[in-house]
Amino acid sequence: MQTKSKAFWKYINSKRKTKTGNGDLNSVDICANSVMVSSNVEKAEVLGKFFSSVFTVEEEQSSSSLPVKPCHSPIRQLVFNEQIILDKLNKLNISKSPGPDGIHP
Repeated sequence: MQTKSKAFWKYINSKRKTKTGNGDLNSVDICANSVMVSSNVEKAEVLGKFFSSVFTVEEEQSSSSLPVKPCHSPIRQLVFNEQIILDKLNKLNISKSPGPDGIHP
């Protein structure tokens, strides 16, 4: 029965007019925003960029020579003060097990 099923689906798939392709891809634009890529040309560019970054050896560059891309960062300035930190420390449950760093609360 298994071989008849395989032969049947092989025949059906050979007669289909459309082939299943790659689905939409998630990519990141120059401002680190997540974007959905759906056209074949864009998919090819995203996959080509990914594979070239993985399979090429790049020369080391100093951080001062990197281009600066103007983007609006969604991270706002963080404010720390002694009272906030003490409140967080007082709320820690000392009977809990240590985290992945091996340090107990």
